[in-house]
Amino acid sequence: MKRKIIQLGYVTPDIDKALGYWTGIVGAGPFYCADFEPEQQTHRGKPTRIKFRVAYAFTGDIHIELVQQLEGGGSAYTEALEARSSIPQAGIFHHVLLKHDGYDKTYNDIIKGGAVPAYEAFVPGVGRFCYLAAHDQA
Repeated sequence: MKRKIIQLGYVTPDIDKALGYWTGIVGAGPFYCADFEPEQQTHRGKPTRIKFRVAYAFTGDIHIELVQQLEGGGSAYTEALEARSSIPQAGIFHHVLLKHDGYDKTYNDIIKGGAVPAYEAFVPGVGRFCYLAAHDQA
């Protein structure tokens, strides 16, 4: 299977404001929201515990995910927000989701390409997921 980008993810400090932009300006939706507090969380290789809210929708064939961290300390989400002096209404573009045929193989290939693990976790009923920071790849 060829890997394919199937989602664009945005981080926001205010998910309601971002939802207003995506539904009112872009025309995406309807959005479906859920709160998560994954298991086995690590941030930059150290144990962490965060809780976040996500909102999912489609605009055409593009799957949009909005994420707001609700609780906890440092994370891949707070890193993105703290790196910006201003936050657009839509949120900050943060990640893509890849459709793949093997988590470990895909993870290892991207790490070999120069990315570094920023956040990893497990959601029961969903599975493992991670954010691999690729902005410093050579």
